[in-house]
Amino acid sequence: MKARAGFLLSEAILVLAIILSLVLLGSNLSKPRVKKDSWLNFEQNFSLAFDTAIVSKATFLIQRVDSQTIKVNETNLVLPTGWQLQSPNLMLVMRRDGLTSRPKTVYFMNQQLRQKKLVFQMGAGTYDFR
Repeated sequence: MKARAGFLLSEAILVLAIILSLVLLGSNLSKPRVKKDSWLNFEQNFSLAFDTAIVSKATFLIQRVDSQTIKVNETNLVLPTGWQLQSPNLMLVMRRDGLTSRPKTVYFMNQQLRQKKLVFQMGAGTYDFR
C-alpha cells in the first residue's frame, strides 16, 4: 500500500469549513454587545438622578436640554431611541424637602405615536410615569 503525500479534497473542505466557522463565530463574539435603551432604563436612570439630586442639593432644576435630553441637576438623561420630549418649556425647580413650585406634566412621544407622561405633583415632590 502506498502512503499519501497530500490531502484529499474532502479533508481540505473539512478543514476550511472548521476554520471558516471559527472565524465567523470569533468575529461575532468579539463585537461589543450594544444594550438597547428601553423606557424602563430611562425611568430607572431618572429615578437615580432625581434621588441623587435631592440628597446632594438643597435646590435643583429639572429642565429640557433638547428634544432628546432632560437635565436633572447636573445629569443629562437621554431618552430611549425613537422617543422625543414634547414639552417645549420644561423647567421645574425642586427643593430638598421635595416641594415643587407648581405641578407639571411632561409629555413624551415616540415614532409609533405612543405617548407617555411624567407627572410631578404640587407640593409633594413626587412624580409618576404614566
